[in-house]
Amino acid sequence: MNFKLFIFFSSVLSLFSASSLNAQDSLKLLNGKVLDVSIQKVEKHFIYFVETYKGKATFRKRQISTIFSYREQYKSEVILYEHNPEVGNFYQLDEMKDYMLGERHAETYYKTPVINFISIASGATAGYFLAQGDLAFVAFPLIFSSVLIIPGAKVKQNPYNEDYMRNNAYFAGYKRVAKSKKFFNSLKFSGIAMLASFGIVKLTEK
Repeated sequence: MNFKLFIFFSSVLSLFSASSLNAQDSLKLLNGKVLDVSIQKVEKHFIYFVETYKGKATFRKRQISTIFSYREQYKSEVILYEHNPEVGNFYQLDEMKDYMLGERHAETYYKTPVINFISIASGATAGYFLAQGDLAFVAFPLIFSSVLIIPGAKVKQNPYNEDYMRNNAYFAGYKRVAKSKKFFNSLKFSGIAMLASFGIVKLTEK
């Protein structure tokens, strides 16, 4: 290999590793998540960055349309979000901040212990009937989870959100994430319980 080329690639690798291990930048996504990253390049349609997870650095890119803002170390926050109903950005800037706060609160605080219990019990019952040869129960977890989210999710007043209980944008963001968690938790627990019940019944039949 050409010596100069070797030096070039070695330098790039060193910079990549150093920036990855010292991520001081951040991305605020429209889904409410905040990523600690090392931003490498900002273009018109994409942001390129290094994200470190469990000590492993990965080079990634994200569309600008999925990002609310970004902040580079020692610099001010740069807002990328623009109110534009034509592309689905229905909220004004302040409303979008509240919407994203609702998403983050739901991601952090919304729990589904009762749903989990009901899903386990229902999945176990479905697994029993499936083991008896009733193939109609094969799709039970998906159908059950879909029906379970029809009522949506309630936003309960807590110390962290008592100032937002009349905020429609906050409610919308919270309910979006809560409904998603409700569905996937139900799907997961009912599916696992159904398979476990099916296996146990089949084993005890022998």
